Amino acid sequence: MFTFENKKKKFLSKAFTLIEVLLVIFIASIIVVTFLNVFSQGSRLLLESKKSLIATSFANEYMEMMRNLSYDSVGVSGGIPSGSLEAIEVKEKNGTQYTIYTDIRYKDDPYDGVVGGSPNDLINTDYKLVTIRVSWGNESPQQEVRLSSIFVPPGIETSVGAGTLAINIIDAFGDGVPFANITLKNDSEGILFSTMTDDVGNILIPGAPEAEQSYEIIVNKLSYETVETYPPYPLSAFTPIDEHSSVLEGELTNKVIVMNPLAGLTVFIKDFIGNPLSNIPIQLVGGRILGTLPSTEEVYTYDNSSVADTEGEISLEGMSPGTYSLFFPEETENEYEFISMNPRLDQEEKKFFLEPGTSSEVTIILSPRNETVFSILVKDDADEEFLSGASVRLQNVSGYDKEILTNEDGTALFYEEGVLLESGLYDMSISLDGYVTQNQQIQIEGGFQQEEVRLISQ
Repeated sequence: MFTFENKKKKFLSKAFTLIEVLLVIFIASIIVVTFLNVFSQGSRLLLESKKSLIATSFANEYMEMMRNLSYDSVGVSGGIPSGSLEAIEVKEKNGTQYTIYTDIRYKDDPYDGVVGGSPNDLINTDYKLVTIRVSWGNESPQQEVRLSSIFVPPGIETSVGAGTLAINIIDAFGDGVPFANITLKNDSEGILFSTMTDDVGNILIPGAPEAEQSYEIIVNKLSYETVETYPPYPLSAFTPIDEHSSVLEGELTNKVIVMNPLAGLTVFIKDFIGNPLSNIPIQLVGGRILGTLPSTEEVYTYDNSSVADTEGEISLEGMSPGTYSLFFPEETENEYEFISMNPRLDQEEKKFFLEPGTSSEVTIILSPRNETVFSILVKDDADEEFLSGASVRLQNVSGYDKEILTNEDGTALFYEEGVLLESGLYDMSISLDGYVTQNQQIQIEGGFQQEEVRLISQ
């Protein structure tokens, strides 16, 4: 008995010692991992601090270089003001690439008035504001350095041979589009640079060299349509709505450009029963109107063909909003008859409108030409509005007798569904509360046939 208890005590002693060892290892691992994390973060912060010092050194170097230039030479290549400096340069040090952005702009000091203000300052090129931005890594705000300085002319400011270009970017509702990217180009003056609108969609560019309709403007923004100006006709094949801008010496030229959020579109192609029709090609023309051809035909941004998938669907993204027209190739028109499109602007011309910044759906109904389908379109005689819920009854001497209510498009469709719809003479009765019932005879032929009836209100 004594021997058994002694062994048991030894066993428990060993087990307790093993738990202690595991506990010590666990605590030690926590301490080591924590130390490594702190050491790693400290090393990373130290490395970023060194990179920040190098970036600051580059920014100071470029700023000092500009201070040694004459006032007229302070500018960037292709910019306003223009100069010999590059807007973007890349340098490498200690294995890290640094991108150096140089931004130089004329500024209108409110001390002596501003353009259009009181007093009105006719010369708004008072001084130059130079901003040097040096970035590295992913160019986040934590990985960049900025330095700014004012460069003042040695004498009185002048605007000889230059004017001011004001660009206003608005949407279809007249609201300004903030922080839109603008590329300004003028080949004759060697100008090519990018800038951005302010928080209300405006940008003022003083000191722009005088030029007639030669300032090309390209505007883009994420999730918005891209808009660009064109040279006047006949330099362009059409008369553009948005022409290149001019700048007049000593004057303010205001350029207003409309740009809208992009839209999405899903097209459903079905037969008159509602079954999807696959592999149907369509052509869509529309969106933003660029201008007008000499034939008065309008030129649009979008003119492309698409084919419906196995579910009879076509999905399109990044569409410019506006009016679109639908077209079918000849082989499709030979096989199918167009019945309706919902929604629509013009049933005859197959047009619909795509709202800015929305995802819209358009349903197209087609009828195979080898099937007999009779369609009745019921309208109000006074205002030509489509009448839904009207009862259309069709009978013939062979015993055909069917009654259908018109849908929201004012249409009632008769086709072979259990009861044969054969060619011949039919009696048709159309009735709707508040309207005079109309009775008439109709001759139905093979294929698709549509008739329009107008009801007179009581």
